[in-house]
Amino acid sequence: MCFINCLLFTGYHTTCTGKITISIQKGTIDCDLVISNMPRLQDYYLRLNAGMNIQFIKNAEPGMQPLNYERSPYDSLSSGESLAYYISSWSASGKYLPRSIRFKYTGMYPVITDSSSAVDWRGNIAFNGKTLRADGIQSAWCPILYDIKTDTRYENFTYDLDISCADCQVIYLNGSEPVSGTRAKLSTKTAQDLTLFAGDYKATSINGHYFLNPDANEKELTELEKTLHSFQDYLEKKSGNPL
Repeated sequence: MCFINCLLFTGYHTTCTGKITISIQKGTIDCDLVISNMPRLQDYYLRLNAGMNIQFIKNAEPGMQPLNYERSPYDSLSSGESLAYYISSWSASGKYLPRSIRFKYTGMYPVITDSSSAVDWRGNIAFNGKTLRADGIQSAWCPILYDIKTDTRYENFTYDLDISCADCQVIYLNGSEPVSGTRAKLSTKTAQDLTLFAGDYKATSINGHYFLNPDANEKELTELEKTLHSFQDYLEKKSGNPL
């Protein structure tokens, strides 16, 4: 398996700050996050992976008051990995969205060491005993704001995160370089989807692009990097945006 770190198209984005604690062996993710810089929506959902157990949702503005939240059974546009939540109020839509929200939750997932006996897909939060892989969009391991009226997902974040993993050797979050060790303090001011890859693996840099856990040699990776770079050049020219 390999990934390259990439910069996504910029636009309106939310910000994610806080702490994440991971255990590769136990298959757990503990998150204490603040989501801010959100648009002022009237009708929305906050999607969070179905395996996450919420301890609380609070207003992250002064006072940190607990918020009453509800789970909606009507989020038919979700791909199935996530559940839809909203903060209840007496407004016309029955929903209230603060400027910033603090989420504290824990996810526990099966650690499947025999990949031949399991089914995998993009939105699966996958622990295999050596690594964790979590897609930054479909898996919704971090709360993703969805505007019902305009059918818009605010899935790209700037971030300032402190990630700890006692049984990791490398921690990677899209938009930052892989960090060797059991703790990574990562930040970016360029909006990214929050693809996360952590555990015991190697990271190889080819011309500034990082391949994570590659099963190819350096020559093969160099050729692949050239091909990927050509795709990047093409998309930049067509879109007029840097990648």
